[in-house]
Amino acid sequence: MTLEENDFQAFSDLGSLSLLPNLQTLSLKNNRISAIIRDPPEPTAAPSEADPIKPRFSSTLTTLDLCRNAIAAWAVIDALPEIFPGLTSLRISHNPLYQDLTAANGKPLSQDDGFMLTIARLGDLQVLNFSQVRFVLIATRRCPPETDPTI
Repeated sequence: MTLEENDFQAFSDLGSLSLLPNLQTLSLKNNRISAIIRDPPEPTAAPSEADPIKPRFSSTLTTLDLCRNAIAAWAVIDALPEIFPGLTSLRISHNPLYQDLTAANGKPLSQDDGFMLTIARLGDLQVLNFSQVRFVLIATRRCPPETDPTI
């Protein structure tokens, strides 16, 4: 399903779509998604049945395109497995989150570093921004220096 350029601001705007049990692909490119749940218009208003909730899509939805939105917080990325439990393919480039990234020590990070952090947060991801995700298991053998034949 393609819902590009529709001015969605949060995943809660898409709640009714989560009722589609056979939805496999969802393209939300060029919207303004920046949050999981849209802020209520008046914070003092009493809660009602119409208040937005976090949707949960069917595990049949495996492909999601969030390219060119307004995602600027890791909390949105961290929520993706709960909202989209079947997610294996994600396009997320051109979001503010990947601009001006810095490490904990203040060193600047590249966009590619940001994409690697995304992969680390989404363990079931197989494709990110059209690139296959490959995990390499590195085994090391530790030998005391006196018994290591390569020394």
